[in-house]
Amino acid sequence: MIDTTEVTKVALNDVAKVSKTNDVLIPQAKRREWVTAALMLCLCIAGFIAGRLGLIWPTFDVFSHLSVQFLLGAFAFAIALYFARRFTTTIGLILFVLFCAGYGASAYQGTKRAFLKPETEGAFSVLTYNIFKNNRNFDGIVKSIKDADADIVFIIEVVKGNENVLKSIEQLYPHKSRCEGWATCRHYVFSRFPIVASKFDYNNNIAQARIALSNGEVTVVGAHLTRFPKTRLQLEQALQLSKALEKLPTPLILAGDFNATPFSRVVDVFISQNNLTRLTSTPSWPATIGFPQLAIDHIFVSSGIEKLTGPYAGDAGGSDHLPIFVTLRLTPKVK
Repeated sequence: MIDTTEVTKVALNDVAKVSKTNDVLIPQAKRREWVTAALMLCLCIAGFIAGRLGLIWPTFDVFSHLSVQFLLGAFAFAIALYFARRFTTTIGLILFVLFCAGYGASAYQGTKRAFLKPETEGAFSVLTYNIFKNNRNFDGIVKSIKDADADIVFIIEVVKGNENVLKSIEQLYPHKSRCEGWATCRHYVFSRFPIVASKFDYNNNIAQARIALSNGEVTVVGAHLTRFPKTRLQLEQALQLSKALEKLPTPLILAGDFNATPFSRVVDVFISQNNLTRLTSTPSWPATIGFPQLAIDHIFVSSGIEKLTGPYAGDAGGSDHLPIFVTLRLTPKVK
C-alpha cells in the first residue's frame, strides 16, 4: 500500500525547490533585461553625441543623419526602463519601431490637401523629385508629378534607361532647362513659366534657369550631392556649390537631393556659406519601405522669397525618394 502522505510531502518539497529556483532565475532574467535596455539607451545617446562630433571630425557626420532615430531610441528605452518591470528590452525595441514608423508616417501628413494652392497673388509651387536611377515605373513618376501640379519641377537622377520619361513630362510643361542629354547631365528644371535663360554647370553638376514669373524673375537651381558616408567629398561639393551660387542673380531657389539631413555638418556648413534659408525637414528616403526615415531632399530660398505652404511629400511613384512640394511667392515690395 502506497503511503500517500509521504508522496504528498515529496511532491510539496519538489514544488518548493522549483519555486525557489524560479525565484532566483526570474530576478536574474529581469536584471539582464534591464541591463540590456540600459545599454541600448546609452548607445542611442552615444550615437546622438557622435553625430554632433561631426562638427569637429567630418567622419563622424555620418551619425548625424540618424539623429532623429537615436533620439527616438533613447526615448523608447527610457520609457521601458521606467515603466516596464519585465521584458524591458523587448518593450523598448517595440516602442522604438513604433516611434520610427510614426516619424516615417509624418511625411504624409497633410498630403491630401498639400497640392491645393493658396489663393494668394503671386503664389507659385515648386517640386523636387529624385526619380531614382533604377526606377522603371514611368507611369508612376508621371502620375506623381501630375498630382502635385507644381509650377516648377526639379527632376533628379535622369539616366540611361529612364530618360524616356522626360518626353511625358515635357507634355505637361512647356519650358525646360537646356541640357545636352542624359549622358552629360542628369537633372532638369521644368516650368510653366517662361525660362528666359538656362544652362547646365558641368563643373558643379547643377542645372540652373532664370524664370519669368507673373510678377518678377527668379533663379532656380537643381543640385545633387554625392551619398554619405563620403562626408569629405560632400563638404567639398557643398562649398563649391556655395561659390557657384554667389555668381547667380537673386532671388534664388535651390532644390535637390543633398544626401544629408538638416542635422548634418554638410547642411550646416552649406547654410553658413550663403544667405539661403532651408524650408525642408520632411523624411523622404528610403521611400521603398513606406516609412522614410531620412530628410535628405531639400528646398532652399534666398531673401526675396517667402514660403506660403509646405513642405509636403507626394507619392514616390516607384522611386526610393518622396517628391517634396512647397508653395512660395516673391516677397511683396513695400510701397
